[in-house]
Amino acid sequence: MFSGALFQTTGKDISYLKGGGAAGGIAASFNALFNSNIKEGAEYILQLSDFYNEAEKCSAIFTGEGILDDTSFSGKVTGEIIKFAEKINKPVFFICAKSNLSPNYKSSKLNIIELNCGFDDNEDINTLTYSEIVRRTQETEMLIKELNNLK
Repeated sequence: MFSGALFQTTGKDISYLKGGGAAGGIAASFNALFNSNIKEGAEYILQLSDFYNEAEKCSAIFTGEGILDDTSFSGKVTGEIIKFAEKINKPVFFICAKSNLSPNYKSSKLNIIELNCGFDDNEDINTLTYSEIVRRTQETEMLIKELNNLK
């Protein structure tokens, strides 16, 4: 086990290091070998990009990823965006190929726009036609226009 070898070499036990398992354990390895600090990636990216300040100024937030599911809230940027939007009472329009979000997750601010049109598996998502993508894009455009009218 690599963590055991690092412990023998450096004297640092990285097996329980918070955030150390991300990216295949690279963060923990760098911490043991180079005494580097581990930062939560999503929070770091959102701070670096000034997202928090910009989000306060807008009327709605658009974000997305391939598949929205419970893992989206396990340190991913998209999950952190949704959490922050709820905190500041802003609607979120989440564009994804498919949503497998647990029915237990409830948010009055989250609006999911699925592009898969009800396909059952990821393979079928790849068959999405150009006209269907255009139609979904136009629906999203209409939502944006509606939001602009709310100002």
